[in-house]
Amino acid sequence: MKGDAIPNIYEIEIVSKYGLETPVEINASRIEYEGRPASMAIIRDIAERKQTNEKMKQSEEKYRDLFENANDAICIIGSDLKYKDVNNKTVEMFWLHKRRNASHEYH
Repeated sequence: MKGDAIPNIYEIEIVSKYGLETPVEINASRIEYEGRPASMAIIRDIAERKQTNEKMKQSEEKYRDLFENANDAICIIGSDLKYKDVNNKTVEMFWLHKRRNASHEYH
């Protein structure tokens, strides 16, 4: 592996002596300490961040479901006055063809 770049940030779960699992982020790097090569690692508890990310994901899924299945036409229009997204009812009411790609074009 000599010469290969090795990532210095890792996410793992550690287990306490009581059996509790905690997600942590380890940021490790090689440093020089008192003129000699050494390793330094910072270990950060990321349990709260993981919980927040999971709640955000669930919230986004709930929003997407409400948006797509609403009985009203809903359009999201950007500052360029182009449709950024439309829900299924909009497609049905206005006979749009929904082509989902990077630019979200609607015809």
